Amino acid sequence: MNEWESAPIVGAEAKPAWASAPVVKPAATPSPQKPPADEGMLGMLKKGPGLMREAVGSVAEPVMAMGSGMVAKPVSDVAGLAATGKEMISPTPGGGDPSGFKREVQESMTYQPRTKAGQATTQYNPLALIGKLISSMAGKAGQLAAPPQTSGPVQSALGSGLTEAIEQAPGLLGAKAGGKLAEGLPAKQAALDVAKGENVMKDTVRDTAQASGYITPPEHGIKSGAAGLAGKSKVEKIISEKNVDNATVKLGAEVGTPEGGSLSKEEFARLKDEAGKDYEAMTAAAGPKLEPTPAFRSAIQATLKGIDEALERNPEANAPLKTSQRLLRAFEKQTDFPTEATLKDIQNQRKWAKADFQKGNNETATARLGIANKLEDMFQENLAKTGDQALVDNFKKARERFAKIYLLERITNDATGKVDLTKLASLSDSKAYKGVLTGAFKDAADFAKTYRKAAQKSTGEAAPRLTVFDGMFAAGALGSMHPGMIGASLGEIGGRLAVPAMAGRGMLQNKTPSYQASKLPPQLVRALGIGTGAEAQQLQPPPQ
Repeated sequence: MNEWESAPIVGAEAKPAWASAPVVKPAATPSPQKPPADEGMLGMLKKGPGLMREAVGSVAEPVMAMGSGMVAKPVSDVAGLAATGKEMISPTPGGGDPSGFKREVQESMTYQPRTKAGQATTQYNPLALIGKLISSMAGKAGQLAAPPQTSGPVQSALGSGLTEAIEQAPGLLGAKAGGKLAEGLPAKQAALDVAKGENVMKDTVRDTAQASGYITPPEHGIKSGAAGLAGKSKVEKIISEKNVDNATVKLGAEVGTPEGGSLSKEEFARLKDEAGKDYEAMTAAAGPKLEPTPAFRSAIQATLKGIDEALERNPEANAPLKTSQRLLRAFEKQTDFPTEATLKDIQNQRKWAKADFQKGNNETATARLGIANKLEDMFQENLAKTGDQALVDNFKKARERFAKIYLLERITNDATGKVDLTKLASLSDSKAYKGVLTGAFKDAADFAKTYRKAAQKSTGEAAPRLTVFDGMFAAGALGSMHPGMIGASLGEIGGRLAVPAMAGRGMLQNKTPSYQASKLPPQLVRALGIGTGAEAQQLQPPPQ
């Protein structure tokens, strides 16, 4: 018999040894981690309210802390004085703590920031840090004057008074300085008000010109000093070139020249034909004939009277007026004004006026422009009799455009196609162009009369460029490592290249001053002088 056959059998439930061994379960396989949620827009939305609270807290809570602290400070002072007086009359067994009572009152009335950003801003802003330093110095001085362990009520009161005096000293000094500043503001503001009144016209022109793309020259301050490095005249030439280009584009667009188009003879011919069609469209509404109005007759007669008197006073000196006299006499005697013929007269008088100006016959040219204007007035008055206001308004627009085309042609250089702003400035006061200077033409004329050097005639001078000499000079200066040589090199290149480039980009033009002695009301200026002493402590969170 085998051994295993003779082994005792233990009941029917007997199990092999290996079956009774403890079962070791395999270690659980960790479930795969989900990727973190998208921290993009969704994450920002989830964090939005918290971020908003932090942002608001960082700004609002320091203000709330300071405001409540300003109220809590005098109240706690009164409470502290009352507690000190009570201790002097009836000492508390074991010793009282007036300073602690005062501090507890102040802390309970002062708003405590709840957000982390608000707490950080409240605790570490400059005023709070200064306040902490002053408070620390005051506390040490008070302890030296009245040691807590050995001082009686009177000595403790003196120590508290010294501490308070040191804490309040900066605020009192600040209040005094702020008071002086506030007292001086009215006189300073009065002087600025006078300057504002004196400069109002120039300031208005400056603002309008800069808004219209013109560059004003450096007038004062650092920008004027920087312009001096390159030379004032050079900077003015650079600026004027930019301004001439700007005026050419702006005035061309005003009369209908497409963007990028040049003011050539062909372009002016096209513009006149286009404006003439606007006139022709109104001849049918005016009727076959125009009725000469009393205003037309009176204007012709008044002008003739002035010319006649001038010729009688000095026939020889005023001889050039004879041609104007003959022209006006012809229109004074004219009784028939066919609509189409009158329209042609208007166009011809303007065209001939341009030729007379070019020949130097300024008196005749001015008379022709005056006649054209009076004929247009008569045309407009006849249109008004139709009762169609829209028609009258359209005629006014067409009339103004036609006059601007001729004015622009007169101030444009035929060779370069660029506008002469100095000529526009001189013509802007002429009666012949009264009513024409509107929109871009008025902006350009006002700018040219106010800033003549920045609106001077284009010279065609090219902007300075970096040369081989500049490179050699700079390389030699760097190679020598001599501070003087390097400074001279930088000054030369900067003055010749950098400063003109800055001027040409409008970086050196001054803005219109605000004419405000202070942007804050005088009461607030005075109050700001109390911000470095005790009030600075209100910005500190109380000890935890």
